[in-house]
Amino acid sequence: MIEIAGVHSQLNEFNEAESYFLRALKITENFSENEPSYIAFVMIKIAQFYSKFNKYMEAEMLLIRTVDILQKIYEPNDYKLGTTLCELAAVKCNLSKYIEAELLYEKSLKIFGVTQKTLKDSFRPGQVISYIKNYRDMLKKTGKNKKAEKMQRVLAKLYQNYIQY
Repeated sequence: MIEIAGVHSQLNEFNEAESYFLRALKITENFSENEPSYIAFVMIKIAQFYSKFNKYMEAEMLLIRTVDILQKIYEPNDYKLGTTLCELAAVKCNLSKYIEAELLYEKSLKIFGVTQKTLKDSFRPGQVISYIKNYRDMLKKTGKNKKAEKMQRVLAKLYQNYIQY
């Protein structure tokens, strides 16, 4: 059902896609209560869908629920939690909740730092670079130029260490 919703989303058919996504979530919640990671996966997909259509309040609610689930099933420094925090931070930025977004980005960066050392197989530098760029841009937008410069230096190091030219 997620795949069908995704097709409708790609076709910009909001109502049809939303209907399939919400049915998928209901089915998943009813039949996968012992699989909270799959419930979280479905909620992330729906939140990304809502973000695509600028429905940030709906995305925010789902991502908050998702973070709650992930905090119960994963270690505090798990990469999946870090990526979801970044997704939530981006939504908060779109809602002009910059203070909350900054805290989420900072928390996720700590997670990625630990992840880089302990879970190298799961560490995705391209994805982390993208999150750091978003964070840097938010800092610039809110006038926090010193922090933005610090993030630019972090980006430069990541490019140097992980991106092959």
